[in-house]
Amino acid sequence: SPSHKSDHFWKDNHKAFEANGCAAIKQLIALLSSDDPQVLAIACNDVSEFIRLHPEGRRLMTQYGAKPLAMQVLKHPDPTVQKYALTCVQRLMVINWEYLNKG
Repeated sequence: SPSHKSDHFWKDNHKAFEANGCAAIKQLIALLSSDDPQVLAIACNDVSEFIRLHPEGRRLMTQYGAKPLAMQVLKHPDPTVQKYALTCVQRLMVINWEYLNKG
């Protein structure tokens, strides 16, 4: 949906993902196990955006198990899913993302 690609959505709502014991983060990570290619692509995009905008996004996603699931999504046969999974894994793996963007 358009909200998933909106910087305003993520800037306004990324902190809300920590509510209720990080329930939204856990639910988002669970979507990385979906069989639906569209759900996988959106979930990978959302994890990536969360990491990009939340100061502790990478740590939280890693803490709740996103990394191994995202690595599995890289093997998906759909090239669109692979594209979003690659961005997701890159953001999970690179500690100082902003530093790389400046180089």
